[in-house]
Amino acid sequence: MKRWAMGLALVVTFVCAGMVQAQLRCQLGILTEATLEGNNPATGEPWQAGDQYRLVFISSTFVDPNTNAANDIAYWNDAVQAIANSATSNDLSSVSWKIIGSTSSVDARDNTSTNPNVDGTGHAIFGMNGSVIENNFTDLWDGTAPQNMAWFDENGVALADSTAVHYPLTGTGWNGTKHSTAFLKDATGTSGSNRIRQGFPTAQDGRGWIDASNVGAAWFDNVASSVYGMHVRAIVDSGTWCHSDLCAVALYRNGLGVKVVRFWAFCV
Repeated sequence: MKRWAMGLALVVTFVCAGMVQAQLRCQLGILTEATLEGNNPATGEPWQAGDQYRLVFISSTFVDPNTNAANDIAYWNDAVQAIANSATSNDLSSVSWKIIGSTSSVDARDNTSTNPNVDGTGHAIFGMNGSVIENNFTDLWDGTAPQNMAWFDENGVALADSTAVHYPLTGTGWNGTKHSTAFLKDATGTSGSNRIRQGFPTAQDGRGWIDASNVGAAWFDNVASSVYGMHVRAIVDSGTWCHSDLCAVALYRNGLGVKVVRFWAFCV
């Protein structure tokens, strides 16, 4: 039995009798119930409590590369975390977010803990619209086209792919390591191949999503641009859902009677 005080004088009490079952849910609220009722793309087996997954967004706000601080990966990670923390459609601040990007000393696959040589085959990767981007880390960095690297920002809003500043700054080659010259850095005064490499999210060549040189758009004018954000880890967990065809709900306020309804109640 649970009781809530509603307002000053309304108390709701309900008793739920019937079947009790476990219900999986994702930590950040992006993966739907229908998704979690299917198979985990990383394992090919039904989702289990404790399974991990990753989410990726393309930032709606821009990060400026024209600063000395841009030589340090912390500058970029801090910017991505701040963008995630500002999201309004979901609470993304409960996990750590990092840029899918490389500096002269840190590769993107290590920065995001998606290096198959270190982190294993890995977990499934989803966009902010809940669609599968890749089944695992190996697929992410094997040079084949992502299943669905869509233009969705930290709020799950679609971005205009024709806008050059939404081509994320990555500084990264197709295999997740830094570009030889066009890595993330202070871009002030750089030109040509020293400019920071950018990605084209919907490129279908398999590599352009992270390194757009393959689709004829390797870099632009070193202006503040979007970045890819990936959370380090999130976990699928379970609560207990009690379900009954009939649950009695008593509303007590100024002599109101009892109303009988059908509903699901989440009883964590």
